[in-house]
Amino acid sequence: MLQIPLKRKIQTGSIAAVTAVVLAGCGTVDVEYSRNLPMPDNYSMETSVKTQVQDLTGWWKHFNDPLLSELINAAIKNNPDLETARLHLQKAVHEAEYAGADLGPSAAAGVMMAGAKSNADLPVTLPGISTSRSNLAAGGSVTASWELDLFGRKQSNLDAAKYKLLSAEDQMYAARAAVAAQTALSYYDVLAAEEQTAVLNSSISNLEDTLRYVKGRFNSGEATAGDVQNTENMITDLKSRLSLLRAKSEAGIRGLAVLTGNTPQTFRLQELPKKMPDELPPAPTGGQPGELMLRRPDIRAKDNEISARAALVASAKADLYPRFEIVFLGGLGRIEMNGRTDHISGWGSVLSGSLTVPVFTNGRIRANIGIKNAELEIALAEYQSLILNALKEVDDSYGNLHHLQEQKKFLEKGLQESRRLEKTSARLFEFGKNNFDSITSARNRSLEFENRLVENRLGRIKSLISLYKSLGGGWNFEQAETAAEKASAKQPGKYFAGNGSDNSR
Repeated sequence: MLQIPLKRKIQTGSIAAVTAVVLAGCGTVDVEYSRNLPMPDNYSMETSVKTQVQDLTGWWKHFNDPLLSELINAAIKNNPDLETARLHLQKAVHEAEYAGADLGPSAAAGVMMAGAKSNADLPVTLPGISTSRSNLAAGGSVTASWELDLFGRKQSNLDAAKYKLLSAEDQMYAARAAVAAQTALSYYDVLAAEEQTAVLNSSISNLEDTLRYVKGRFNSGEATAGDVQNTENMITDLKSRLSLLRAKSEAGIRGLAVLTGNTPQTFRLQELPKKMPDELPPAPTGGQPGELMLRRPDIRAKDNEISARAALVASAKADLYPRFEIVFLGGLGRIEMNGRTDHISGWGSVLSGSLTVPVFTNGRIRANIGIKNAELEIALAEYQSLILNALKEVDDSYGNLHHLQEQKKFLEKGLQESRRLEKTSARLFEFGKNNFDSITSARNRSLEFENRLVENRLGRIKSLISLYKSLGGGWNFEQAETAAEKASAKQPGKYFAGNGSDNSR
């Protein structure tokens, strides 16, 4: 059994040249964690199914059904859940930008103007002395501050935001894969209900012909009233099943409306295929189980969440260390008095630095570190559970395909036998060597086998769709990797962890 280690080392923090004089010996904050996940060499059930390598990106195209492709493309474009996932991704982009902006300095500018005028009412006017006074004052100021990231607290927050961004992107891809699979499942539920309805209608039509035949035999004294009532009862039973199938079909169409972003009350499907496909695409090869960690967007999303949690642990630990801030204050002003050209003006500036050391926080910093560590451990446990369930889903899908294929052979054989029995019973009844119950019993068996074959085909289609999804189908992970590399090349560090961080998968 192959052991795939999950290891990360989040290292953050740097020492600027100006801080070397102020604080000697500042270091970095490291967070290390690992998990050894048991990964099998192969899927246990894959060899039981005939496999063929396929492109999983648009797996629905292998069914060669234009309506199915149209519905899935509409769902990918208009599904409200996918729109929500896109908005979460947009929010994550802004959070990463905000965390990045917090690394740099901030500055503010201000302007002040004030004026005053007064007039004194003197009883005696003195020559050369004005009783009117006016003053005008104007000034401006600039304030700048910069908290140096000595121990990487801000860098850790930025790394966490970038990993959250990657996780949000993968969650959007996971939502896309889920929507594509659910659209196909709902579509084939509708087709199966329509096909079972056709089977029932055909059986009802045959039974109605039989009923006329039985009534004729009854009138001639060759059949009993019980034979007539038995046939009528069978017709009633089949008609009662039709209502449930119509309800199932209508509910499936309304589900497709919601999946494609349409109002259920006004959504209509174009002409549906008469039945589900008889021949299904061959099951795709599963490749190596270890590839799931690259192909499954939900697993990738959890992997990036773990890295984000580790970065937040580093940020929480950095709160144990001192903080250093540089502040610059600058201003200029001008005062004019009595409206004359005489004035007072000047400027000044102050550069200061402050050092803050946490002395007593009543355990808040340690408690926060404990919280972040616990969140990291939870994410690691969830990741391990996700991997194990993903392996189970793949083998379940392969196993279901195998067993349903075996069942199909027996159902087809059973249908052939029941139809032969139906013909034999009818001939024996005509010669008076058999009762009518044998005919209706044989027809019931044929109907049951036909319905079960429809259910079997639906089950195989659903298992195949589940296999596509569990192998990571429904999105182009290679294209996503290329887009991420291009984004990283154009804007270094924008979407990936920065200095000292491990961004390997």
